[in-house]
Amino acid sequence: MSVDLAREADHRIANQLTVLVQMLRSQYLQVGRGPDMLSRDEACDIILDAMGKVAGIAHLHRVLADHAQAETIDIGDLLIALIREVVSSLALHHRLRVTQKLSAGCTVARDEAQKISLIVVEILMNAIKYAHPTGVPIEMRVACTPTNDGIMLEFDDDGVGLPEGFNVHLDGGVGFKTIRTLARELGATLQIESDYLGLSFRLSLPRMSAATAGSFSAR
Repeated sequence: MSVDLAREADHRIANQLTVLVQMLRSQYLQVGRGPDMLSRDEACDIILDAMGKVAGIAHLHRVLADHAQAETIDIGDLLIALIREVVSSLALHHRLRVTQKLSAGCTVARDEAQKISLIVVEILMNAIKYAHPTGVPIEMRVACTPTNDGIMLEFDDDGVGLPEGFNVHLDGGVGFKTIRTLARELGATLQIESDYLGLSFRLSLPRMSAATAGSFSAR
């Protein structure tokens, strides 16, 4: 790797670690506003969530380092590999089953891939914590489809859905706020739907302005 590429990689990693610190600080502040005592399960969920964020960022940067000169990324393959890495790192194979429907042509810029990866980690950890309170394995469907205007990413779980009266535009903890913020930064349209059959996220990204040459698959 050239000096310039190494410098760029270090800069990207530093930026993502800064984002990670901000996300963990938000979690810290939320805990500080909560009850004086946390149950064992609540404490474990907080630690698990932090581990998921670290595992996701670590995997993303391994992929980017292995393909340092690529300008674009096949986001479908990257997300499946990312989910597998997080599930494996946290030993959650017994908690989650994933089916995929990935179409060709789902390429995004490197900077976009970083934000999308953070969104996916939040969706994944939210499903693991809340989809099935009884501990039943979660069925999650991941899809990526090119559209006339860009790319549509879909994430569906078969859990219990959101609480009654939950406002998807305003409510939620650190995870939901992070998802909404990153979607805005991407210029993407975010749709969240919930019923007794589960929770669905639809992320519609505008067409990438960067050239599609030089993309790579992360599978």
